[in-house]
Amino acid sequence: MRRADGRDWDGWMHTDPNLPQKGLVMLFNPTDQPNTRTIALPLYYTGKTKQASVIDAKGVSTRYQLSRDYSIPFTFSLPTKGYSWFKIE
Repeated sequence: MRRADGRDWDGWMHTDPNLPQKGLVMLFNPTDQPNTRTIALPLYYTGKTKQASVIDAKGVSTRYQLSRDYSIPFTFSLPTKGYSWFKIE
C-alpha cells in the first residue's frame, strides 16, 4: 500500500487465505483534513484470483473483479483524525 509517514493516509493489511475472511484492511487519516483516495489494493496474498468482496465497518459489501496483478481499484473516505476498517472475503 504505502509507507506510513503521518502526512497522508496510513494503512496496513493482514491476510490469511485459510480463513473465511481473507484479509483485514485498517486505514487511518492522521491529517487535519478529510481524506478520499482511490488506491490499487493488492490482494495477491489473500488467495483470491477472480473476485473479492470488500465489507466496510457498517456491513456494506461491494464485489470487485481482480485485475491481472491481483489488485482492485479501491476508493475510501476517512474523516479528520479518523480511521476505518474493511474485511475482504
